Amino acid sequence: MSPERETLGEIARLQAEIDDDLASAAAHRDDIAELLDLEDAWSEGSPYLSKAAIALHHYYCAVESCLERIVRTFEGMVSEGPDWHRELLHVATLEIPQVRPPVLRADTEAALSHLLRFRHFLRHAYSAKLQVDRMRELAELLVHASVEVDRDLTDFRDYLLRCQAALSSP
Repeated sequence: MSPERETLGEIARLQAEIDDDLASAAAHRDDIAELLDLEDAWSEGSPYLSKAAIALHHYYCAVESCLERIVRTFEGMVSEGPDWHRELLHVATLEIPQVRPPVLRADTEAALSHLLRFRHFLRHAYSAKLQVDRMRELAELLVHASVEVDRDLTDFRDYLLRCQAALSSP
């Protein structure tokens, strides 16, 4: 197989994986949007708080998976170590000259960084109670951030389509 053909296959696979990750993220965003419409979901002791926590966590993980796939495809690796999640989010905002454009805008990184911190909290604060006001704030942030994420990843997918067209033309 020619190098161009192999690269076309990698780009096509990346597009399919991005679509899959974004579909997962959208399902979790929709869960959060539904919960925001339920007034009794946002009270102390509500069982809906746990559902919101899981949806917030899973939304972020789906977006992070997408970013990880992009960075691994274009740069060949993802940072390691205790801060790799934060580094991945930041690296996604960088243009890597002659490799790829930025995947995320800085304002999207800022919004997602709140969800990353919550993801870390949820995974490590086993005995902590979920704070109703903070959970609602994060849920509202997620709905807003999802618009930015969709915009940025649509722009990146457009870049991938341009790459495919350039590789396919004689």
